[in-house]
Amino acid sequence: MMANNKTNSDGTALAQDTAFKNIVDGHPEGILVFADDGVPLYANASASGLLSRLADEGQALPDALAHASDDTVRVTLSDVTGGEVVLTVRSDSIAWDGRTARLLYVTDETHQTRQHESLARLAYTDHLTGLYNRRGLELVAEHHCLVAARAGEHVVAFFIDLDGLKQINDRFGHHTGDEALVELADVIGAVFRDSDIKARVGGDEFVVLITEDAHGRVDHMLARISTEVERRNTATGRQHNLSHSIGVARHGPEAGLSIDALLAEADRCMYDAKRQAQPGVARPGGPDARGPVAGVEASAPQSVNLALMFLAL
Repeated sequence: MMANNKTNSDGTALAQDTAFKNIVDGHPEGILVFADDGVPLYANASASGLLSRLADEGQALPDALAHASDDTVRVTLSDVTGGEVVLTVRSDSIAWDGRTARLLYVTDETHQTRQHESLARLAYTDHLTGLYNRRGLELVAEHHCLVAARAGEHVVAFFIDLDGLKQINDRFGHHTGDEALVELADVIGAVFRDSDIKARVGGDEFVVLITEDAHGRVDHMLARISTEVERRNTATGRQHNLSHSIGVARHGPEAGLSIDALLAEADRCMYDAKRQAQPGVARPGGPDARGPVAGVEASAPQSVNLALMFLAL
């Protein structure tokens, strides 16, 4: 139980002052007093309610503030459900029963923080598919490339286009067209890792950024895309097949190529694949060309057109 006998620096027993108790005990802001050794000495009603939500009843607060350089800090603590509580804490030194203590003014900003995070997600997320939108891609892509460069890894851009979206919309309606977009996004989500960057950047266009080491991942990912699309296309009761074109571009950590140039090259390759418009995989150099995706042709001849450009290998 926390004590209520707060004293001012001149020895005045403020806890005995009725006006002080009325102001502090009923104040909407949490007010806490901790001894220098972290022992809780006082909590008003708001602070008591807040402490009851915290996993450790607020014992982590002094530690969180111990190395703070400012009088006002923002801390994130765990609640009893395993979630997070975001607090803004202002602190001051006071005298309490003849010893130095810390007076904390605690504001719970969890709700406001979650609202801001939700708004940020809306700003950077495609509402239909849940992937990044173009703005979100721009936000994270450069950092993704910098991390890859530091690790000595290549960055690979997949530019994926849903073929025939206009025809699907015209024949079956825009709702079915939206379902096709969501289905292709689901394929992308099923094939690529959570750490890969996935975005819908246009009406029927998607971008995926991955990193790869010397062993490569491109051929493996393309095979998985084809397998997943064909699995869905063989399901009964479908109104239309899922068909897509892919352009792939890659550059190494030493290339110094900008993300915009990488995406532009992958986009160009994707349109090359569309222009070739032949069944099976379209690869620079003709059908007998050999490269990282050799053998992919047979896995999905009716569902994908593909063009590749590997830069600074």
